Formats: sequence, C-alpha cells, structure tokens
Amino acid sequence: MKHRHFAFVILLCILLLLAACNRTAADPNALTQEGVALTAEPGETTIPDVTFATEAQTTEESGTTRVAQKVKLSMFSYLRQRLSFSMNASVTKVMNAIKARDIAALEAMMCLNIKQNIEDLPGEIGELIDAIDGKITEYTWSRGGGTEMSDRDGRLMDQDDSGIKFETTGGVYGLHITWEVANNYAPEETGIRVISLWRQVLVEYQGEVYKKSEELAAIKAPEGLSSWHD
Repeated sequence: MKHRHFAFVILLCILLLLAACNRTAADPNALTQEGVALTAEPGETTIPDVTFATEAQTTEESGTTRVAQKVKLSMFSYLRQRLSFSMNASVTKVMNAIKARDIAALEAMMCLNIKQNIEDLPGEIGELIDAIDGKITEYTWSRGGGTEMSDRDGRLMDQDDSGIKFETTGGVYGLHITWEVANNYAPEETGIRVISLWRQVLVEYQGEVYKKSEELAAIKAPEGLSSWHD
C-alpha cells in the first residue's frame, strides 16, 4: 500500500511540473495545449487536459513484427479522477440508496461495463436490496486492498476495495465493493465494478457455534476486475 501511495506522489509531482512548464510567459494564468489557450478564471485553479501520444513503432520480436498503435491519453484527467474520489462519500451514497430503496441511484454508480452487459440491471439491484431483512440501524466501513496498473502505452487504471458491515433489525450483513477510481483511457468505466451482499449466519459444528458468511447477491462486471479491459 505504501508503494502505491509513493508512486502516486511521484506522478503528482511530474504532472505539476509539466503544468508549470506549459504556462505562457505573457499570461501566467494561461495554459496552452496544442495551440489552444486555457485561461483560469480569477480565483480558480484549472488543471488542463494534457495529452501524451505514443507514436506507432515497429519492433522485431522472435521474427515477428509488433506494431504499437498510437494512443492519446489524458494524464491530468486521471489525476483529477483520483483526487476527486472520496471513499467515505461513495460508501455513504451506497448506504443511503439502499436505505431509501433508490434503485436508480445505485444504477448510476455502476461502471459502464455493468450498465451495458448486465441484463435487467434494475431488477438485479432490486433483488440485492430485497435480500436485506429489516431496517438498517448502523454501519461501519473499511478500506481494503487495491490494484493500480500501468503499461508501456501509458494506460493507467486504479481500482480500490471497500468492506461495509451493517446491522439491521433482522441480522448482520456485509457489502464488498470494488470501485474503479480512475482510468485515463476509458474514464466512463469509473464506478462500481463489483458489489456483493453477504449475511452473517450461525452454524453448529461438533457442539460449537461458529459465525459464517454466505453470499446472498452479487453484481459483477463481466471483465476488468483487477485486469485490463476495453
């Protein structure tokens, strides 16, 4: 986890340095990108979309030719996504939507891959909510692990996990959520990539009673969980 934070700090420093280099001498508030001036309003801070292109290359590898396609990527867009994401605010939105049985609010938080590929998504969300017995009385959450990926073409993607434990008048439950926090090549894919509901049950084994979790419902993106996706 420390390595991921260190890498992010290095990336932030590089991007801020690039932004400083792009400022025009005539107007310190103006930032230029491919000849277009981006001027900040008084009292506002503007982070521009700076694109980096990887030109097509041809390399010989084991007698075959590999062509790296030209890709334009927005590094500052990725940085903005990471800085604007709040795990606490996101968890609060999920729990408020579940309490209010607001299917549309939960659907809006899903990534594009889920929206496009899960048949009857509103129905799936409704089933997840219906699996919760009773009224939610309290909840706590914790941050789990995460996956930050990059490749030779400059693509960047960051996914973080969270676990929510909550009690209702009918039992003890848990939610596991994987969030796609930032993506510089497909920003529309940010959002919930996995949400699964668990319930704590008691089981007896050889005269002893144990707590066990069983999955009640899950909505998962067909691709891109801790891996590259379109």
